[in-house]
Amino acid sequence: MNAATNAEYRKLGLDSSNAMIEHDADRTLGRYPKAAWHILRAGLVRAQMGQMMSDDGNFTQAAADWLSAAACFDLATDPTRMREALDRVRKLDQEGKIPPERRDLHEAIKEREEELKALEQKLRRSHQDRQAVLGAARAANPEALAWLLTQVRELPGSPHLHADISDQAMALGQRALASESLAWARRFDPGSPHLALLQASQLFSLGEADTAAEIARAVLAEHPQMDDARFLLAQTQAFRAGADPNNWNATDWEAAINTLQPLVADGSPNTFTKLMAIGLVTTLLHGIGNEIEYRRALGVFDKLAESLLMPLARELTTRVRQTMPHVFARPGSNGSYVPAKPDYAAMRTLFSPSAVSA
Repeated sequence: MNAATNAEYRKLGLDSSNAMIEHDADRTLGRYPKAAWHILRAGLVRAQMGQMMSDDGNFTQAAADWLSAAACFDLATDPTRMREALDRVRKLDQEGKIPPERRDLHEAIKEREEELKALEQKLRRSHQDRQAVLGAARAANPEALAWLLTQVRELPGSPHLHADISDQAMALGQRALASESLAWARRFDPGSPHLALLQASQLFSLGEADTAAEIARAVLAEHPQMDDARFLLAQTQAFRAGADPNNWNATDWEAAINTLQPLVADGSPNTFTKLMAIGLVTTLLHGIGNEIEYRRALGVFDKLAESLLMPLARELTTRVRQTMPHVFARPGSNGSYVPAKPDYAAMRTLFSPSAVSA
């Protein structure tokens, strides 16, 4: 290792040690997500140090660094990175690059393996408990939110836990907590399209339709089969103007219908999502006055609704019918017939992000 590389390695060691100290301080003060973020950073740096040592042929020190990184990832609730770091050490051991006399490293391997098993079991148990507490409908209630918040101490870096907290808090009107929790979720899993879409959904609910549309388009561009992204994009187009029934235009609604066509024409693996898509298309066609396509879409909607036995589908069918007038058109001032307006505010509520994810 040359002088420059050695200096870089020492700096990384100092950075990781400082991050560990910050973790301990924040955890002592009960700032668990922030503590997890610090220890995650420490783990990433230690993993980088291990790679530097491995590249230099110092496999013993590489093993020590990767084992240290694995311990950090355990505290950060990151089993994926923990497993990756541990696998690197196992590979060195299998290749005979860890001396037999280094009993400390061999013992540390066993300890990390047991810690990884314990973390994975803890995460599985937490998922099962959250499913039981939230229920199938995932209806928001203060008790569920309070219980979720108690889990942060044990799983401070779990993006799924922070996302659930954000979802519950948003539904209960606790927007600051919802925003903060979602920010942590995305920080711990920045590449997740589902978390990006959750953020877009929240922005849409707060009236920031244009920003929500940008995120939804970006997600859809990378994941064209992600039905929820397509549906959310259509929502931002259909309800861009808010809940004012007099403040919309046919161009926006036609754009929403076009966005939803792949779901309507080709279907979706999630039949309920397809039902939602056809329901929204049906109501929009009614609103813009395309009676022929409206009648066709309504027939498809009714047929699909009848095939679903879930109570949620039957409820949706009833509510979609309620948003539209009983007659398609009414006489206009010049003797022609114009489409009767659907209940725009009811449509916005019915086809909200929370309804889609129910």
